[in-house]
Amino acid sequence: MKRLWAAVLLLACVIAGGWYNLCAISDTVDQISDSLVQATDAVEQDNLPKASRLLEQAHVLYLDKEPYLSAVVSEKLLDEVRLGFARSKQSLRNGKPEDQATELAELRQAVDDLLRSEAVGLGNIL
Repeated sequence: MKRLWAAVLLLACVIAGGWYNLCAISDTVDQISDSLVQATDAVEQDNLPKASRLLEQAHVLYLDKEPYLSAVVSEKLLDEVRLGFARSKQSLRNGKPEDQATELAELRQAVDDLLRSEAVGLGNIL
């Protein structure tokens, strides 16, 4: 009977850890995505200083959470996000509005993929 309770407790810990991880990544992705949506809106309104500030805000948030993300998310997905930030920053410096909106949309997609990969991981546990 002790083995059964130990197994139940272990399973509960795994599920709780997976749920915490999913919530932490979801919160991070939501915050970064919100900044990127606002940056895209600023680009569409031709307000490049505001877009640059919002992109930098999103990047700082990402860098703050990157140590945790690198422990739980595949390095390939993180590399896509890093590359997306570099491309988006370069695009804002170059000044072509259509390229800026495209790069920001691709970056937002890469950030959203971080959450999708973890949702599948939690589904595998359950």
